[in-house]
Amino acid sequence: PRRTLHVYGGFATGVVGPVRRRSVETFICHNGDLDFFEIGGQQRDLGMVQRFLERATGHPMPTPVDSCAIAGLFELLRCQGSWALAVRYGFCFGVERPTLPFSFPDDDEWNDIGAKCAAIFESKRRACGGSLEELEGMEAREELAEDLLAALDQPALTQRLARPDWDLPYVATAAVDGFFDHDLLRSAVMFLGGAKGSFGLCVCNALDAQR
Repeated sequence: PRRTLHVYGGFATGVVGPVRRRSVETFICHNGDLDFFEIGGQQRDLGMVQRFLERATGHPMPTPVDSCAIAGLFELLRCQGSWALAVRYGFCFGVERPTLPFSFPDDDEWNDIGAKCAAIFESKRRACGGSLEELEGMEAREELAEDLLAALDQPALTQRLARPDWDLPYVATAAVDGFFDHDLLRSAVMFLGGAKGSFGLCVCNALDAQR
């Protein structure tokens, strides 16, 4: 469902601008069958993916068809520019798990954690004038992920991780990569890489409406 979030833009131009409130919504047109999707290092069948998505997004499946599951997966994968979405992505996909998590922070908790991450990022963005080249280099990403650990060390996350001290750095690294990289194209590549099935797919996101 549509949400209004604080989102950074300017990735295509090489200069990350100030954060803005944006409408975020995913639209898909799909024909075929989604049988499995890889989450946490393992292939999960459609029923398990649907249950996972209901908890991860905080919204029940409108219908049991697999198209809704595909839309839900894109909601998790497409997180460029939003720290709330990027941290959620890192929690969902950054940690290998033998079993899927079915307990997640709610929207308010994601937004609160995202705001703490955004404050750390904002100081770095201002220091370099928003230069994407300076912000997204390998060393800069590693430094940012390390700096985010304090913001991520919240009970809403740590109580839902089996090994918080071990897992949290993986969540931070995945969140940083998601924040910089996961536009619509990258999300589609990741979805197709993790999906098992046979289908045609057209996808659009409100943040990428011009593409």
